[in-house]
Amino acid sequence: AMVTYKNWRPRLFSDTFPLSCYFISQGSPQKLLIRLLPSILRAGGPYLAFGVASVLRFFTGERAGADEPAGVWRGAHITPPSASGEYNGLKYGPEGYTFRDSTTVNVSGADLPLPVALASVRDGELDARDVIESVLGAGLAYPPGFLEAAEDMLLRMHSGDTCLDVIGSLGSREEFSPSGTLSPYTPRTSAGSRLLDRPIGSLRELSRVVDREVRTTPVVDVHTHLLPASHGKLWSSGIDELLTYHYLVSEYLQVGGRCGPREFFALGKKEQAERIWRALFVDRPPVSEAARGVVSVLNLMGMGNLFKARDLEGIRGRMGARSREEAEEEAFRVSGVRYAVMTNVVFNPAEVAHLRPKKGRDARYRTALRVDPLLAGDWASLKVKLAEDGLDATLAGAKAWLRKWVDDLEPEYFMASTPASWDAPVRKPDFGGVGAFASGAKGAGEGEDCCGEDDDEGTLINVNSDLLNSVLLPVAQELGLPVALKIGCVRQVNPALQMAGDGVQVATCESLQALLQAWPGVRFLATFLSREDQHAACVLTNKFPNLHLYGCWWYCNIPSLIAPITSMRLQMLGQDFTYQHSDCRVLEQLVYKWAHSRRVLVDVLREELGKVWEGAGLTRAQVRGVVARISGGAYEEFLAESAPPKPDDNGSKRGVKRGRGKKG
Repeated sequence: AMVTYKNWRPRLFSDTFPLSCYFISQGSPQKLLIRLLPSILRAGGPYLAFGVASVLRFFTGERAGADEPAGVWRGAHITPPSASGEYNGLKYGPEGYTFRDSTTVNVSGADLPLPVALASVRDGELDARDVIESVLGAGLAYPPGFLEAAEDMLLRMHSGDTCLDVIGSLGSREEFSPSGTLSPYTPRTSAGSRLLDRPIGSLRELSRVVDREVRTTPVVDVHTHLLPASHGKLWSSGIDELLTYHYLVSEYLQVGGRCGPREFFALGKKEQAERIWRALFVDRPPVSEAARGVVSVLNLMGMGNLFKARDLEGIRGRMGARSREEAEEEAFRVSGVRYAVMTNVVFNPAEVAHLRPKKGRDARYRTALRVDPLLAGDWASLKVKLAEDGLDATLAGAKAWLRKWVDDLEPEYFMASTPASWDAPVRKPDFGGVGAFASGAKGAGEGEDCCGEDDDEGTLINVNSDLLNSVLLPVAQELGLPVALKIGCVRQVNPALQMAGDGVQVATCESLQALLQAWPGVRFLATFLSREDQHAACVLTNKFPNLHLYGCWWYCNIPSLIAPITSMRLQMLGQDFTYQHSDCRVLEQLVYKWAHSRRVLVDVLREELGKVWEGAGLTRAQVRGVVARISGGAYEEFLAESAPPKPDDNGSKRGVKRGRGKKG
């Protein structure tokens, strides 16, 4: 003890070697373990990770001259001290410092001197995470995110970022997110860091970079059915809403065996939720994607212990204790969603009451204008709305009504859900006479409700309708607003299941292709419900720059389909698509749908970018760019760019600049 004390005391009181030198001496890693490891294991946050990275950066150095004995290492400092000296083997002068250290660490089965191992990390020859864990101790229960934070900071320092740059990028909180998911405190390499331009040295490193970038990149949820808390009773949140979502209702009625649809739908929501809870979460393990989604929500939102105890009342109490504002903040933070695009049904009086008069909106929610009746040629529904706004029942009045709603809502796009096939050819833009209305397509005649309770139901499209060719598409082109289509839903294959009774049908791309050909000045977004349609949709997108593919919709939103669909899109479209949207109706569904989709995307990008790395190499910035583009960046560019050029009568081309494309 006295020897150690005499070794340590001169450093403490030295002008050259004060406390900031982290007690450099023989056996220095042991000092690091004694001083920091207990605190790290108890509550290691980003500042302790910074401490570890700083110490290891100081230890890195370079081997001294050939005439010096083994175990002597040299490092350099930007600002040399005013004095030089030697204390127990450590020399510090204007040229830098040297010190003796015989400490070794075991990395991948080999014992290496610590500075050699650290220099190999700096040079990209050894894996930083392996070395850090070897120094601190392998197999210990480190807090989520701690090792990757220390790795990131050490590599940033080796890439040229100063310690002040690194510490300045940390948040104000000491701890990492308990769930290890995206949060303000999850470690993320700062945008200005030189580390982003450092080549990735191995597939193992690429694997971790992909994992980090996918988990920490905020996403744009380009299509949901969410509504904000300000919408009163239309707002949907909580465990009972999660349990009675139609995915789980149909599963319960399939396997429950306790009652039929008529008896089930006669129950109140609370009792419906309790029956589903008992049948799908207590009596059997939650195996389906929808059931596992509920479990993921509870785990990621800190209620895992309540689920393990199957304490439904405790979960209700925990969720019910939050204010609406707290529930929204938590869901968006834990899911890592930058903003979500709503589906605003202006044919629904209950929703219109919250949309007019025009008012400020929560920036986390953006609007989309639902226009199914216009695609269906449903002039009866439209005439009611025109009369309410004091407009004539003419094509000119319909255009004015549509422009007025665009002005009120400032939507991202027009939206409609369609059936699998459209029979008739699309007319050219000049089709139809002024004041003429179509009589309606098959099954979409006068008086039919085209925007029912389930607005995912496919609307029968009348492609000959004046409302489509002389109102919606001309206004979309005029204002530079895309038209988003969800294609392939079959309405009520089992009506007894109500909202849970819709099915899927293989679609044809021919009518979408006809729209793209006839209206090159209008941009379209599309997603298909059937797995079988995904390849043809990719080919079509590859041929038409006014088409953008987005998401894995509804029955395709399961890991076993998200993975091959996303791989195919990467291979056929590069980065010009949006890999996912949630289609959420219940606020907390954001949490599980994005957590599950991110896990799938990590595996897909490890495979696809691994091929790129082997042939061309990659930097962290390039990986970040790919993740950002397919997670919303390509969508935002599609909305913000000029509409594809449309030939004028004289053969020249013109385009429409869209002014509502908003970067978040």
